[in-house]
Amino acid sequence: MLVHCRSKDNDLGVHYVRFNNKYEWGFKPNIWLRTLYWCYLAPSGGRYLNFDAYNSKIGERNRDFPIYWIAKEDGVYQRILDNDMRTRDVFQHPWKSGR
Repeated sequence: MLVHCRSKDNDLGVHYVRFNNKYEWGFKPNIWLRTLYWCYLAPSGGRYLNFDAYNSKIGERNRDFPIYWIAKEDGVYQRILDNDMRTRDVFQHPWKSGR
């Protein structure tokens, strides 16, 4: 799967991630609470997705790190840690057709 994530100031480059592997990076939100990272994902089969991976303006600044995004057959999920310390994947975005 092609993965390209960036912010206004940092382009993390294009990466190709194999099935059951991961791509990760780290950052610190800026002090003005204006940190935004967005990603473009393109698995095989003529599908893609552009989405905000982190946006401090919509409450992400109060989240615990790390934040996990999981690509599955039907779209992208966010991995959530429940109050009972178990994880679950919550559907967030369907794939779009095309490139």
